[in-house]
Amino acid sequence: MSKLWLSLFSASAIFFAASMANGQCAFDLSFAETSTTVSGLAGSTVADVKATCTLTASCVAGADARAQGWSFSMLGDANLSLVEISTGICPPFPAQAMQDCLDSPYYSPEIDVNALGLFLGGFEKSELATGPAGPCDNGLVSGVTLSFSVPVTLPDLGTIAAVFYDATIPAGGGTGTISYSFAPQCIGGGQAIETTIVVEGQAIAPTAQALTVTLEEAVDTYTLDWSDVDDLTARAGFTSSGSATAVLNHTDPDGNPADQNVFPGAVGWSYSVVASGMTLTDINTGICLPDNPSTPGEDENATCLADPNNTPSVASGLFNGGFEKSELSSNPPGPCRNGAVSGVVLGFGSEGVSPPIFPNAGSIAEVFYETVIPVGGAIASLDFSDARCRGTGQFIDTLVIVNGEAVDPDLTPCVVNVNEQNDRFILGWEGSADDVSARAGESGDVGSATASLSHVAADGGATTFPGALGWSIAVVPDNSIIEIVDMNTGICTPDNPVTPEDENADCLADPNRTPSDASALFQGGFESSEAAVRGPGNCSRGGVSGVTLSFAAPVTFPDSGSICEVFYRVNVPAAGLPLPVAVALSYSLTACIGTGQPIENVIVQEGLAVTPENGSPCPFVASEVTVKGPFNRGDANSDDKVNIADVVRLVSAILRGDPVGCDSVLDANNDGSADLQDVQDLIDYIFITGALPSSDLNTCVVEDPAEDTLTCDTIPSTCDA
Repeated sequence: MSKLWLSLFSASAIFFAASMANGQCAFDLSFAETSTTVSGLAGSTVADVKATCTLTASCVAGADARAQGWSFSMLGDANLSLVEISTGICPPFPAQAMQDCLDSPYYSPEIDVNALGLFLGGFEKSELATGPAGPCDNGLVSGVTLSFSVPVTLPDLGTIAAVFYDATIPAGGGTGTISYSFAPQCIGGGQAIETTIVVEGQAIAPTAQALTVTLEEAVDTYTLDWSDVDDLTARAGFTSSGSATAVLNHTDPDGNPADQNVFPGAVGWSYSVVASGMTLTDINTGICLPDNPSTPGEDENATCLADPNNTPSVASGLFNGGFEKSELSSNPPGPCRNGAVSGVVLGFGSEGVSPPIFPNAGSIAEVFYETVIPVGGAIASLDFSDARCRGTGQFIDTLVIVNGEAVDPDLTPCVVNVNEQNDRFILGWEGSADDVSARAGESGDVGSATASLSHVAADGGATTFPGALGWSIAVVPDNSIIEIVDMNTGICTPDNPVTPEDENADCLADPNRTPSDASALFQGGFESSEAAVRGPGNCSRGGVSGVTLSFAAPVTFPDSGSICEVFYRVNVPAAGLPLPVAVALSYSLTACIGTGQPIENVIVQEGLAVTPENGSPCPFVASEVTVKGPFNRGDANSDDKVNIADVVRLVSAILRGDPVGCDSVLDANNDGSADLQDVQDLIDYIFITGALPSSDLNTCVVEDPAEDTLTCDTIPSTCDA
């Protein structure tokens, strides 16, 4: 700094000494950055890192004296090289100097002294130090007077400069320091600069805090990871197998692949893998070595190529005369008792030929595993391990070979979901069931419903497991007025050689025999279907059926189809049924018994007994058949004749409601109603066409089973019942 600058700085101090009240403040020079980390490659320089200089005033109550100006020397160390300082102040003279200041890439207009408009015609000079030789070779100086004419002071916390430095990253990382210097006092273009604060014409020594910068060596990262991981899914108690692909990834210090990598790719690696919750069965890199000349006749290469687990990998595509050994571990106890090891060197190179280099990402092996699926499923894991497992050789370290050096890779764990999956079997019904009816106190005609079996996947998609080999079912009515009288699958087995009966012929002649999808598939298995005789609930009115499609052929039932026809009837109580009753057939929740053992709803699949779901009940209607009679149809006046007198009586009953005792008499055409159509049909019969309106006109109807609303409370007819 010039002597002129020193004179101006002193003059401003004298001016403010006369214009400001006395007060007492302590000042501290520091940095806005409380902690700074700079990352880079070992030996590299990270340029133009910024640090912000601050000045803080701590004043006693009532004190109003603040900084009018300041100056300081600053030093860097061996790792932090100071390159520039900017206060954000560009004095207006000379003009070119101001323009150069504004155009500087280090110009920092955001610092407080400029942004708050505090600089009002004062003085500013900040520059790199030129001496004395030694520490100040890496130093700088700065001096500011805010104004020569206006009483301007810095706030209690002010930003006073931005310092720029180049950080050199040492191998393994380290730290660097930038500090305000009280001694030595560095020199810029003028005299040695003291680190001081000017308040009311007095130079006050501040305290000062250094900035410590953490210098972090950035390195490429090699990561052992997994892709294409198979979850294990099967029925509980069954074994499921799968595999996962081991991959090696190489990323730069910023986590990006390829372009910015500092180190070359790997030429080889070794690792241990351990599993939990499942069993490792094999590890395969897809690399098949030439036959070992020391073991003639073994033909190792052909055996490797024929291995069903041989899985080509990115590594196998690069392999060129190197080394490979991958096998299950053999050093229990501990995690390695369920582990595997692998070691690969892609190639050893030769004179003038470099070994192959692995790319930034790619597959290095396929790891195979299996487990028995537990009830409810589970979680298994597959992990690269530092446990140093052992195959047939030495203990294996998990490492990556780069530039002839062993590098510790990051290890990514792998989760394998172990899922219990049972396809669903649903017992249901095809089509609609027959309604049934009977007279009071009697059993009516027989109706039927078709039992069906459906096989669906648990998730609604395609089925995973084979269809049913066989089944047993128990069917019951939900009302005691319904009785199952037969169960028929349409399957007729050969005659039993120990009985003289002709069972097959009887089965084929059975009027209830109803071919089903099950009967079309039956191949020498077993079948027995019958009405049940006892058991809890409505079992004594139910039915049972059991089928095995075959004992020898691999026959399974399709995803849906009919399995049995259920025959039933209604037993109407003597008191009758005032209204039709909604009833239904259901698959029993408890075992029912025919002539053998208790029968439950069970599906046989792959030798396992699977409990099916019961679909919705099969509904139908049971009603009482109302029988009317005896009466002489059309004989409205009960004289055992049908003539014009009956027409007159019919009109009187229909239009005026005159009672006749039995409305069914008035239904001349037997269409279930008494109306003017009966009058017209009776007139046509008597006077015009002679055509009978019904086949039983003028006939004694002993029982009329017609289901209509006509009543017959009294018997007006004299016909012989």
